[in-house]
Amino acid sequence: KICIGRKVDPLPIFNLPREHSNTTSNFELIVYNLLNNMAQKPPLYNIFLDYIKEEVVIWTKRTPPQLLNVPAWAVSENFIEGPEGKKLLRILRNDRKLLEIYSNENNIKALLNKAFNRYLINLTLSEKTGFRLRLAKNLFKQWHKEIYSKEFDYIVLSPLLNFEVNKKIKIGDFELYPIKKSGKFLELEGQVYKMLGYDKIKKLKYFGDFPQYYYSFFSRGSAVRLKRRVKKPEDFYSVGRPHYPEYEEFKRDIDDFLCILRLFKEGDTRIENYFTSTTSIFQPDFVSYSGGIIYYGGYQYALVDNGEIKRLQHFYNRISERFKKNSSISNQLKIAIEYFNSSFNKLKTHEKLIDLLIALDALVGTAHETTYRTAIRTASLIAKNKDKRVSIYNYILDYLTLRGQLIHGKISPNDSKYTLKIEEAKKFIENQVRLIILQFLNKDKILSKKYIDKLEENVVL
Repeated sequence: KICIGRKVDPLPIFNLPREHSNTTSNFELIVYNLLNNMAQKPPLYNIFLDYIKEEVVIWTKRTPPQLLNVPAWAVSENFIEGPEGKKLLRILRNDRKLLEIYSNENNIKALLNKAFNRYLINLTLSEKTGFRLRLAKNLFKQWHKEIYSKEFDYIVLSPLLNFEVNKKIKIGDFELYPIKKSGKFLELEGQVYKMLGYDKIKKLKYFGDFPQYYYSFFSRGSAVRLKRRVKKPEDFYSVGRPHYPEYEEFKRDIDDFLCILRLFKEGDTRIENYFTSTTSIFQPDFVSYSGGIIYYGGYQYALVDNGEIKRLQHFYNRISERFKKNSSISNQLKIAIEYFNSSFNKLKTHEKLIDLLIALDALVGTAHETTYRTAIRTASLIAKNKDKRVSIYNYILDYLTLRGQLIHGKISPNDSKYTLKIEEAKKFIENQVRLIILQFLNKDKILSKKYIDKLEENVVL
């Protein structure tokens, strides 16, 4: 019935009788048209629920119910067999918005496959069987919102070894997360899943997706996360992939961020693993790019003081702009930054020292009289006071001589007589390289590829 102020005859398909056509209000006509359209074209919501209900019956008949207690992700790749599913597919493949995003029928069909897959997983994790209206309703809301989006959230997460924060910190696009180290496995597991974009473990397809071996990476420091919206590939739901093309860009940005942390102050922090997530419950791809943890030692990098955090945020805003101008940075400076970063990944102190001295050579070295001229240039760039310059000059000469003795086998890095000196040399040269890199990054005129020639003209001891 349509009851707007008075009764009208029951109309199964909402055909408005002619005798009421002259007396019916505009509002009644609007309601009539709305109901009539609903009768002729059931909402996508209703068809979706019917599709799930229908496919559950088919699935249950085909598969013994006892098998449903183990989640399986790809069980229904070709599982649009009932009339409701085929009806829903016809509607979706004629949807211009979806065609614009997914391009063809096979990719659109995958939207339904993943929806039913997800329903089976949710059913299993809730320890239920059959058709559950509430589960299906909640699933539709998430599914409908996601499939019409042209973008998806992509996350790259990395453990920062020897790094300490006591709260979540936002630096540009990057988020630094503290890791609770209570020793409780489930607590660490929950933290990792949350950082990967899943607030609850039950949103995942199954626990084995993220092997427990990986949790140890996060127990030795903190974590850095980069999350951005990226364009959804047209076959996003059709295939799994080893990684998305955006991964390389994300990884490069995280590596640059790590370099900025190292330039900001001392501390042996490093990244050996990268983990990615799509955050989609319908296509929850996890990929690990693992180098393996082989060394935990080093000087801890702590970032807990509020004043220091603010200085880092300002420092990042200034220095990150220089990194973005990659094409304007000289080859010498690029090589110096590469070896500066490489030194943090070496296990032995004398190897770190050698990498740092290569970085110093790239910054201020020359082809001729390199020991003398590298020392005098470093001293002149770092210090204004003459006595300070002479002191730095003497240290650089001594440590360059030490490097020659190490690489030519004149002394052994394992000889206890040289252990302390090598450690002191490494720390000293690291600080000089850090200061010179920052000078060159902060001065536009030195970013020229001919900066080494200008340096030759301007440096006076």
